[in-house]
Amino acid sequence: MNHAVLIISTFILVSCASKTKNTTMAEDNISLEQSAPVRKVELGKYKIEKGDTYMWISYKLYGDYKRWREIEQNNPNKKRNKLRVGELVNYEIPDEKFDWRETGIAYRIKNGDGLSKISKKVYGTPTLWRRIWLNNRRMISDPNLIYTGFTIFYRSKSQLTLN
Repeated sequence: MNHAVLIISTFILVSCASKTKNTTMAEDNISLEQSAPVRKVELGKYKIEKGDTYMWISYKLYGDYKRWREIEQNNPNKKRNKLRVGELVNYEIPDEKFDWRETGIAYRIKNGDGLSKISKKVYGTPTLWRRIWLNNRRMISDPNLIYTGFTIFYRSKSQLTLN
């Protein structure tokens, strides 16, 4: 119960602070429209493919899986765990198109996978996990943090011996 009171109190304080700030701004003859430039946002449509999640779509569109919440916010009537193949989702068109080309054999990350476990499955040894990480550096910034449902790519054993 104390938690709810804290939230209400915070809201009231924010409201009071806003009114005070607006009064001060009015006295200085500064309007809110002048102080905050409006950025025009153009929305595009993305057709959901098999295996897509908001994180995966975010990576394919922006090269940054951390922007998935932006896509979710542009689609308030779509639940993130109920995306259907063929449906369209709105997304903010980026200023620069992300050009992504996968290299290697696709592997979809399963619950409980880590790079060394994937390395053991595909190469027969956990010690080659770094090769998988290096092949997916744009997608995996931290090799200890990978996401279930993402598709990563690894090179065949014959390609590894050539490098």
